[in-house]
Amino acid sequence: MSSRVRGIDVALSIIMTLALVFALTGCEQAPAEKPSSKTVIGTEPAPSLTAGTPTEPAVEAQPLPETRPAPKPTPEVKAPTKVVESLEEPEPAPDTTEKTVATGETAEDKLRLAREKMKERYPPDAEEWVMDDLDAQKLVWGTEKWGNPAQLSVSEADGGKQLQVKLEAGEKDKAAIRRTLQLDASSRGKVVLDVENKTDEVVGLAVAIVAAEWYETPIKEIQPGANRNVTFDLKGDNFKAESTGWKHTATIQQLDKATWFYLLIYTKKAGEFQFNNVRFLK
Repeated sequence: MSSRVRGIDVALSIIMTLALVFALTGCEQAPAEKPSSKTVIGTEPAPSLTAGTPTEPAVEAQPLPETRPAPKPTPEVKAPTKVVESLEEPEPAPDTTEKTVATGETAEDKLRLAREKMKERYPPDAEEWVMDDLDAQKLVWGTEKWGNPAQLSVSEADGGKQLQVKLEAGEKDKAAIRRTLQLDASSRGKVVLDVENKTDEVVGLAVAIVAAEWYETPIKEIQPGANRNVTFDLKGDNFKAESTGWKHTATIQQLDKATWFYLLIYTKKAGEFQFNNVRFLK
């Protein structure tokens, strides 16, 4: 009996030990779960990681503001394009220059061509050159602003055309009517013209030729009414020029390079005059 009791006691002690161990083990595991739950709560720093993750897109978003200015060059490019287009408009100028050079239409060549045409129209061996050119579509006569104001037109009279000059009153001593020459006038000895003075007063009339310089004849009196064959000598030594201090002691130099011809009407009053048969005689 005693051995059985001992065996029972041993068994009971083992069972109690195991139960105690089991109880102890179970108690340790239960709190272990609490830390795990705390760890879940403690893992709230994970949102900080989650919050840190937006910083990555933030880093990725940094290019976005940089890429937005990318379209800005587009309007900036448009402006230069317009400037380039405006700069391209004057480009024909070089082409025109090239064409001018190619066709020989420089200023000197134009002058040479004009002289050749005038030479054909006014040959040096002709006895008379009629300088009216009143039948041309474009009037070749004009006025100078440094003289008294005048209006020019072409009128019909005596079955022909005449240059009509209407003077306005002015403070200057004369009115200046001119036409281009661009010819060799060295073969000419006289200028002869007809003029009708439609005023009641005597006026002065001179002619001038621009060659080496300005050469002006002495003044001739123009009576009221018709004045026929008023003559000015081109070979005389009584021309007024700057080289002589504007004294009538000059001879025309370089008449072969005459460029302009002038009719100078000396009066300060208003009046009407008609010129016809303006001609250069040999």
